[in-house]
Amino acid sequence: MFCKSFLPEDRDFYKKVVNLHKFKLFTKRVTTIHRTYRFELRSTQEQKVLLDKHFSCVRYVYNRFLNERKEQYQANKKSDNYCAQAKTLTGMKKQEETKLVGSKK
Repeated sequence: MFCKSFLPEDRDFYKKVVNLHKFKLFTKRVTTIHRTYRFELRSTQEQKVLLDKHFSCVRYVYNRFLNERKEQYQANKKSDNYCAQAKTLTGMKKQEETKLVGSKK
């Protein structure tokens, strides 16, 4: 039991606390169960080629922008944010040497 000196004088306070218990607004521990599923892709040769092209483009873009951020941070202690790099990516899609990055095929 609490000492009376620590409890508020306001009687509405007790009603509010009782109502909070009724609606279960107090935090409880939540247990999360994580499950993992493993799938095997059985793709055709054509699909394998397309997946290989796709992931090689993704690796190229990721590594290029990561390298840019590292170089900028080493030089200025600041680096570009997502918006600046997204603009650069749009420009890369239009260039002939990196045309594969933005291609749908």
